Amino acid sequence: MSPQTLAANLEGLRNFRSVFGIVFSRGDEVVFSDAAVPGESLAELAITLDDISFYFKDEQRDPDQLAFGYDGGNLLIILDVRFRLVVMHHRHEDVDIIAQAANAFLKDYRIGLIAERVSLGDTVEQAAITAEAREAIDAPLSREPTPGKTERAHKAVDPTQPISPIIS
Repeated sequence: MSPQTLAANLEGLRNFRSVFGIVFSRGDEVVFSDAAVPGESLAELAITLDDISFYFKDEQRDPDQLAFGYDGGNLLIILDVRFRLVVMHHRHEDVDIIAQAANAFLKDYRIGLIAERVSLGDTVEQAAITAEAREAIDAPLSREPTPGKTERAHKAVDPTQPISPIIS
């Protein structure tokens, strides 16, 4: 999918109700960002999301989405095998419909990847198999977690305690 097509597809989500930022990443690489976040913070966000995904896989848990509220907004994270879509929005009531739209985008994106392989000469079956094999190769478990970022994640945590920020 070309960068222009990607931007156009995400623009519809970006203009939805209370959405004020979107970050789309593949593993720890930022593919698209329309958020008021500096470049190095975007890279750190992508790495952190990859580490979160790695942590859940390591714990034999496989969530497809996470939602957080914070002072000033809400964060919806859609987790796919190798893709992460972060949607920042103001109204927590919008999380379900934003999640539906975000998941629809990811399905369209993956179908686009298969269509791209078919246009290069693969059959639909070969393209789908190639896409699945690619996901297995690129999955977060194919690498070690970023040093220093996941040590806290492996400590036992009391779920009733408030979340404390990570200070580097």
